[in-house]
Amino acid sequence: MRTIALRFMLSIGMLSPGLQESDGVDPKVQNLVEEIAAARDPETVARGYTTLFKNPDRKLLAQLKGVKETGVALRAAWEDALLTGANKQEFTRERRLEDGEPSRPKPEAAQRFLGFAEGRLGVQLPPWWEETVRSHHRDARLLNLEEPKNKVSQRGSLEKQGRQALLCVGNERVLLAPAIARKYGWAQRVAISANQKTCLIAFHSTVGSSYPLVCVDRETGDLVWEAKVWDQALEGDVKGVWFENVSLVEQGERVFAFGAGPYWFYVEAFNRKTGRNEFRFANFYAAEG
Repeated sequence: MRTIALRFMLSIGMLSPGLQESDGVDPKVQNLVEEIAAARDPETVARGYTTLFKNPDRKLLAQLKGVKETGVALRAAWEDALLTGANKQEFTRERRLEDGEPSRPKPEAAQRFLGFAEGRLGVQLPPWWEETVRSHHRDARLLNLEEPKNKVSQRGSLEKQGRQALLCVGNERVLLAPAIARKYGWAQRVAISANQKTCLIAFHSTVGSSYPLVCVDRETGDLVWEAKVWDQALEGDVKGVWFENVSLVEQGERVFAFGAGPYWFYVEAFNRKTGRNEFRFANFYAAEG
């Protein structure tokens, strides 16, 4: 934890105004921040971010990094990373790919974001997720088709075990009630995190669609709770070859869903016992495009 705290302090410059200026946020901006954090759908959040970051500047971003709404603070930190080294033309909502190599955030800016995220969340970031963040372009609509070296999501398979179903993922075997197996057997990829009593399962796709995160009883296979991970909230059919990786990381009473695909990455947190969502962050929602 000391290493995480140190990275966090370095990412905000020790005495930088990031955490201290939040009290100075304009009331209208604060209202928008609260609306984004309380939104029940990604479309509302996308509209909020489009307004909030229409004309970003470092003072506003420093203030927003200090708000209590974790998802907004993380997004502000990423927008700040994008702003580093970019001219005004590069950093607009109408940015386009010019001739030459697509523009990426400077390495030190991406690392500063990762330090901020790790400190704010108080959890070790998955190495593959850090690798993905470092490789992203400034323009979230540009594809990065190189999967991280340490990809983690796997294909799951279902086997019959009496009246129940057995989900097989790598070396893990998880008992599922028939209703759960029927409902989620379509999933293209699976990520799990288990203890002796319960198992958390992310049944996700490879294209950025929202997906279920479920908690099941390991002895009976029955559902304990179900939540929805927004991901980048892509809807409809897509063409081409896509990939997505997801890691479930438990820390105290929280479980974090870290995910990323060719042009998006995100982290969302849920209460481990109840499944209640605590915050959502994504560098880009499909509705922003």
